[in-house]
Order: sequence, then C-alpha cells, then structure tokens
Amino acid sequence: SWVARLLWFVRPVNPFVLRAVLFPGPPGSPWPILFEQNWPDGWSATDAVPRDPTRSLEYHRKLLAAEPPSPAYLDRFLDRIGSWSEKGIRIVGARIPSDRMMLEMEDRAGGINWPELIEKFQRKGGVWIGDPSRAAQHTYDGSHLSTRSAIRYSHELARAMVRVLESPPGPRSR
Repeated sequence: SWVARLLWFVRPVNPFVLRAVLFPGPPGSPWPILFEQNWPDGWSATDAVPRDPTRSLEYHRKLLAAEPPSPAYLDRFLDRIGSWSEKGIRIVGARIPSDRMMLEMEDRAGGINWPELIEKFQRKGGVWIGDPSRAAQHTYDGSHLSTRSAIRYSHELARAMVRVLESPPGPRSR
C-alpha cells in the first residue's frame, strides 16, 4: 500500500548509510552499504551505495573457473525442454541482463556458445525471447540489477512472455 511505501521512505536512517550516500567511497571500496526491501510476494529489492559494476566480477570469474558449466548438464537441460515441449508445456527462455563487463567475462570464462545454445533450445521447442532492453539496465555490483532496473526488466520480460504465450504454439508444441 502507499502507506507502507511512505513509511519505508521516511524510516530512521542509519548515520553510516547517510554518510555512504552523501560521500561514497572510490569504486571497489570494501564497505558498500546494501539496501534491501522485502516485498509481500517474496521478492527482495536490493541496491548498494556506492555502486560499483566491477565489485563481483572477480568473484564470478573464480566461480566459473572452479565450476565451469557442464556440457552434460546443458544436454540434460535441453532434453528436459524437449520433453516438456512434447507434453504441450510452453518454455520461454532469456538471458538475464547484467553489466557489459560481467557478460563479456561470462562469455569468455563460461565456455557457453550462446547462439548455439539458443538454437538448440529453440529446436527442442523452447521460445527464446531475446534480451529486452539489456543496455538500459543498471547493476550495483555488476551482477545484480538495481531495484529500478529489476522492476523495469520484470515488466519487459512479463510483456514478452505474454506475447509468446498468447501466440499459437510452434511445431514441437501441441
């Protein structure tokens, strides 16, 4: 309700948060202040001050190096898409937006050939809806969308999914 949003906006402010907002540290500073707002539907909106799109880049690079995507897992995933599609279940796919540097690092370190994966996904009966307004999204750490961008992207994604689900099924769907 509007009262809850107003009360959240005028809640008492931690002096450390106020300092971080008014005098943010340099990019990569070790003490970002994370803001989190939990919504009744289970979504947690997050943002950070200062924003630094390179903050989680190294973490994710190390994670991909330690646990690269498994070709066998991707094959099982695609088989599942085919199985669901044969049962008449419509599957919609998209690559969630992230910072440009994060996407480039994932492309290099992850070893996934995205055009090939999308083509296989579609051959199995999935509908790839692309990447709505990828360039217009903002992250606070390179990976997680800011609250405003997450809301905007969720609306764009929902509209794209509705267009797919309201269209006639493809040849592999019943």
